[in-house]
Amino acid sequence: MSARFRNVDIKAFTVFLVIMGFFTVFLFYPLAYVFKSAFVVQGKITAVFFELLFTDSFLTQALTNSILIGGLTTVATAAFGLPLAFLCVRYRFPGKGWLQGLLLVPLVMPPFVGAIGLKQVFARFGSLNLLLINLGLMNSSNPIDWFGGGFWGIITIEVLNLFPIMYLSIAAALANVDPSLEEVASSLGAKGLTLF
Repeated sequence: MSARFRNVDIKAFTVFLVIMGFFTVFLFYPLAYVFKSAFVVQGKITAVFFELLFTDSFLTQALTNSILIGGLTTVATAAFGLPLAFLCVRYRFPGKGWLQGLLLVPLVMPPFVGAIGLKQVFARFGSLNLLLINLGLMNSSNPIDWFGGGFWGIITIEVLNLFPIMYLSIAAALANVDPSLEEVASSLGAKGLTLF
């Protein structure tokens, strides 16, 4: 046996082989099968499925909706996460611990719970519309559809579920900024958004 293989830990190498076998069976093989099915039809290499993606109006609309939902969800999640993370990292105030705990509730809450809750509140005859009807601020024959057919509802649910991840990421990044950098920037005249 050569000197190179004498120092190999047999247990670690066995664990490595088991993990690679698992990934080969449950990750690499299915991915290779999907790629083969996407590019090979009846033994010939083709891009027909990708052409359909841009020529079929239904698939084009689905792709457009996916991109819009992803982009708007990211922007909205960052718009809510950044100010709250900045507030929780930089300032002390009463109830800060409770607020930080409540901001993380969607991490442990299943997504369908948020969907059902939003439906109960924002549906055509949900809690918000019923409250507005009882206060005389809305006509009961024509309640508002707050999510306009579902598109905005999907974005709201996505923001609700992804918000804690964005909040934690931004809070961790802000907490790791060296305070002396802000002191130097403010001594050089930076204020407000420029300082941030």
